[in-house]
Amino acid sequence: MLYDRIYLRGIDYSSGLRAARYTWLDTTGGSFFGISGNLLVSFSYLGILFLVLYNRHISFYKKWLLIFGILFGVLGHAILNGGRSNLLLAFVMLLIAFLLKNNHKSINNKNIINFNNFIYFTIFIFLIIYIFYIIQSSANLGNSDLKNLFELGVSAMYGEVNKDFHAKDYSNLYILIVYSLAYLYHGQWTAQVSSTLTNLDGNYTFSSAITYMLEKYRIITPLGEKYFSDTGAFISLPGAFYYDYGYLGVVLLSILLGIMLGIVFIFLNSSKIGTFKMMYIIFVLYVIFMSPILPAYGLSYFNFIILSFILLYLVNIIFYKSRIIYI
Repeated sequence: MLYDRIYLRGIDYSSGLRAARYTWLDTTGGSFFGISGNLLVSFSYLGILFLVLYNRHISFYKKWLLIFGILFGVLGHAILNGGRSNLLLAFVMLLIAFLLKNNHKSINNKNIINFNNFIYFTIFIFLIIYIFYIIQSSANLGNSDLKNLFELGVSAMYGEVNKDFHAKDYSNLYILIVYSLAYLYHGQWTAQVSSTLTNLDGNYTFSSAITYMLEKYRIITPLGEKYFSDTGAFISLPGAFYYDYGYLGVVLLSILLGIMLGIVFIFLNSSKIGTFKMMYIIFVLYVIFMSPILPAYGLSYFNFIILSFILLYLVNIIFYKSRIIYI
């Protein structure tokens, strides 16, 4: 992917990661290196699942190889993209992995991660610093300070700062923390805004990278332009249900999601969970956990994570002649 971005697409990272991101978004097409890189990086998220579920059964050296693979895969990809959604997806995968670890009786729940906790804490702090750097990079790109970026950013996300905001002297750290939380929360603001709109064009409920590709190649009719930005503004999953189908849609689609979650519980009570059951479990839990923020499948890279289960299954069949049993 690094080769694709720098040598093939000519992305200049010397002006900052955020500036490089917008340059990358303006490019079109995808080389073999870029596509294969996206597919391979998706295994980093499966690495998080394996690291938590099978921590006690992985040798010391393979464990560290897995840790560095996750770190370089997830964080390295985020740096190349100049974005933060990869880190959000990784955090949710970590959350799901811990829940699966604690849920299933066949896995020893003691000492989930019992070595070098300081290393994990250091990685966490480094990720926070990276997120803050991206926010600061956005301010630098617009020749602005953090306080002005905060006010403009919150407004763009359909929020509103307090009237006495400029009268108080907030530290940059405080602004960075609140801005980060606002960015995660603003799917609730757009959901509120949608309740006041009379012209609700497009579709959020079924909008994803897959539908985009189907539209691009004219396999399906385009869903249409949406009111909120596809790249900047989130809308919560209940908000998407309402935007597309009104209150009746919120009720019926929530019931459908509840049924899908019930199937997850049935699978979790199974003695063995294979690749495709696990893929379904991960998909549904991602959608549930990210529903206050946005429909999980609306993030393009989420689809690569789900696809990686199929690729892992094929690799296992071809090279090991067996099916992987996760639990």
